[in-house]
Amino acid sequence: MASLPLPGEWREGRDGSALREEPAAAGAVWGERLERKREKKKEERKEKGGKKREKRREKRKRKRKRKRKRKRKRKRKRKREKKKKEKRKEKGKCFLFHRN
Repeated sequence: MASLPLPGEWREGRDGSALREEPAAAGAVWGERLERKREKKKEERKEKGGKKREKRREKRKRKRKRKRKRKRKRKRKRKREKKKKEKRKEKGKCFLFHRN
């Protein structure tokens, strides 16, 4: 296996022409490309994270809303039952109170 030429050395290209390895230029271009790729990934992750956070927030919001709704419903139901019991008590038909 042929060893890679050192930076600044001459080597033979595919078509037989002489090529010179330019370390700084080639490395810089490659490095820039990697850097851009990395930045892009970082941005994508940031956007995704924001979306996920937003989604979770919406979910929590809906959950709280449902919870409040149920709580109010139960409260109203209890109040209604209490009123009914009171009315029955007044009439003298307190069959509901045998359990209590």
